[in-house]
Amino acid sequence: MLIAALALTKLLLHVVTNAVNPYGYFRDELYYIACGERLAFGYVDHPPAIALIARVVVSTAGDSIDAIRFPSALAGAALVVLTCLMVRELGGGVFAVLLAGIAATVAPVYLVASGMLSTVPFARAVAGCAKSASFLLFTRGHDQTAAWRMWQRKSQDD
Repeated sequence: MLIAALALTKLLLHVVTNAVNPYGYFRDELYYIACGERLAFGYVDHPPAIALIARVVVSTAGDSIDAIRFPSALAGAALVVLTCLMVRELGGGVFAVLLAGIAATVAPVYLVASGMLSTVPFARAVAGCAKSASFLLFTRGHDQTAAWRMWQRKSQDD
């Protein structure tokens, strides 16, 4: 419940901020929208997923600032959830989860990155998922997994 409340707080913070934003579009957002109109398997300066996200958002919800920035806000909220789950997995209590969740919610670097459509919040969310998965692989499933057995065998050979 606490983790969901922190993630919802992060999401609402971005939604409200984007609703009262007096500055308009960031130039990269317009570029991603334009790339979304001409999808390709690769671009020189960004991965194709961001153009696909822009295309899906524009075709389903329109090209308003709120709509364009919502996927980044979702990725920021996912990062808060991953942070809290990792702290809980490491043995942190309610206070530790709350502190980590608040830090992930209000850290300026995460607020700026998740406040506009860019590749950064998605890269951080994917990296957070990969770190969480590898951490769980080596802590919870160490008796069953082949990866853990290979790790053990390699360390015994040294």
